[in-house]
This record gives sequence, C-alpha cells and structure tokens, in this order.
Amino acid sequence: MLIVVYDDKDCLCFPQVWDKDCEGAICTGNADGKNIVALFETRKAARTAIDISAKAAALAKAQGKPANEDYLGDYRKNLRLQECSTTRKG
Repeated sequence: MLIVVYDDKDCLCFPQVWDKDCEGAICTGNADGKNIVALFETRKAARTAIDISAKAAALAKAQGKPANEDYLGDYRKNLRLQECSTTRKG
C-alpha cells in the first residue's frame, strides 16, 4: 500500500486525504479526525490521483477560484509516494 505525502524536506510533511470537492482527487489533510488518508494499491493509482488533483487545481485557478497550489508548478515536486502497511514490520 502507498500514501501520498506533501514533504518540503524542511519541516512540512502532510498526508494527502481524499478531496471532498472532486472525485478521484486528493489534497493536504489535517489532524481533525474528519479526513480519510488516501491509500493506493499501486503507484499508477497514486499518480492518477495526483494528476486529477493537478487538473482540478489548474481549472480552479483558471476560473479565478482558490486553487490547491500543492499540485501546481514547483510545489508538485514536494509530493512523494510513501509505502505504508497496516501491520508492523521489523
């Protein structure tokens, strides 16, 4: 299993959760207990969610609406795929 994290390699590292406003998209989550961390079985599925999120952000920006900049431009390089497991290994 994989998750997507936004990691700026400095002090920010956030798991991506399912976006409530766009089916198939993900966004940066928070620890309020109301978000569901997005889990993916394959790298292809995770990359598809990232692509959908980038397209949704570009559309919002083009419409003059608030856009998730994490998926646009240089910020996108901070998105990382991280392996995860529901059982402890090692």
